Amino acid sequence: GWVRDYTDAGPATLERVEYSREQTDLLQRKAAEFQRALEAGTNVIELTLTADDLNALISTQRKLKDMLLVRIDNDQVRGDISMPLTDLGPVKLGGRYLNASVSFNIALTNGVLDIRLRDVMVKDKPLPAMVLSELRKNNLALEFQKDPKTVSDIAKYDAIQITNGTVVLRNKVV
Repeated sequence: GWVRDYTDAGPATLERVEYSREQTDLLQRKAAEFQRALEAGTNVIELTLTADDLNALISTQRKLKDMLLVRIDNDQVRGDISMPLTDLGPVKLGGRYLNASVSFNIALTNGVLDIRLRDVMVKDKPLPAMVLSELRKNNLALEFQKDPKTVSDIAKYDAIQITNGTVVLRNKVV
């Protein structure tokens, strides 16, 4: 019964953030400047992103655009997800979706970005502990770190900090 109570047969429709051309250009310039600093490694630079900035970037990612909407509450990243599920051992979840409000743990350790679910609320109820513990095992950023360029770029990050309603990325100086 809990599969029926906590999952859905289809994806949820998530809100989208639409940026004007000017906002998109500004965001792209900021990202390009940060990218140049990553490649040079000579000057410390920070890239500060709001939730809207993140959502605008997410909307450009084919795999993520319909699965994730983020919010940043002070120093906590939260959001709404609509994630296709796979079977968990004997629990058959293939073809079902986790449509939920979530919070994330985000860490950068030894050049590896680690994003994991912290808390999950489905239909105003916390996800069962057994399922949540299985989902917490998965690094949600792992798929994107299969790209060698992404791995190389993330290795050049000194820190990722969530503060004052923003995500701040800081490059390493070599």
